[in-house]
Amino acid sequence: TVRETREVISNRAVRDATFRYRVVDEAYHGRCAMTGVRMTNGNGRAEVDAAHIQPVDAGGPDSTRNGLALMKSFHWAFDRGLISLSDEGQILTVERGIDAPVLRMLPADLHAHLPSQAEQRPHPAFLQWHRDNVYKGSSRLPAPT
Repeated sequence: TVRETREVISNRAVRDATFRYRVVDEAYHGRCAMTGVRMTNGNGRAEVDAAHIQPVDAGGPDSTRNGLALMKSFHWAFDRGLISLSDEGQILTVERGIDAPVLRMLPADLHAHLPSQAEQRPHPAFLQWHRDNVYKGSSRLPAPT
């Protein structure tokens, strides 16, 4: 069967090619910010995405402080507002929308695994933007269990 082909032209903000390296390799050392898990493929490349906190299309820069290293499921949840972070790195989740087995992957204290160097940690302005414009839950911290 021969498939029809179509020419598609789109305008999209160009992303900095070094963004992934600076976020995933330099800042997070291949570990997911939400789970702390580090998985690599057969070539030793970390299997986490460099996620923008404030998307490029919404005016966010390709800076390390506007990035998180996230496993694909958490990247998806972050982009859809099902998960976010407080300025202090506490993980915020919506009441419903994420399956319990996925939530069990998060650390018991719900504290994200962030870079030790302050200049690589998410900037509060980008986190606030995400909570205000994307996150679907309450920005209040969950009650201790």
